[in-house]
Amino acid sequence: VLQFPMMWYSAPSILHRWFEEVLMFGFAYGSDGDKLVGKKLVLSITAGTAEDAYTFGGLQTFPFDYFLPEFVATANRCGMQYKGEVHTCGVNSAKALQDPSVAAEIQQEGAKQAAALDQLIKNIS
Repeated sequence: VLQFPMMWYSAPSILHRWFEEVLMFGFAYGSDGDKLVGKKLVLSITAGTAEDAYTFGGLQTFPFDYFLPEFVATANRCGMQYKGEVHTCGVNSAKALQDPSVAAEIQQEGAKQAAALDQLIKNIS
């Protein structure tokens, strides 16, 4: 499971750095790169922008799923099985710092995200 916040339509730079350092030729792909073959990949993503912004022509221009192909392709290149994602939108930490009620709502959304992730994992096990 990769858990991360969506940042500029992708994973944060530190996760991309991890990809660069770990998913190396000879380890993750290539003639001897079989260490991840058959492993399952699930994404658990949060985003600060509301779900209704992820529509054609909306604030984010595209539906949320349109930002996932790089992860599916990475899994495929490494011989992994992409098993899906769960995501929660509208969890804006800046707003939560300003308003305690928003922080409580985000905690509730986090619990829903965790339950959805748990169910997805159970379904693929």
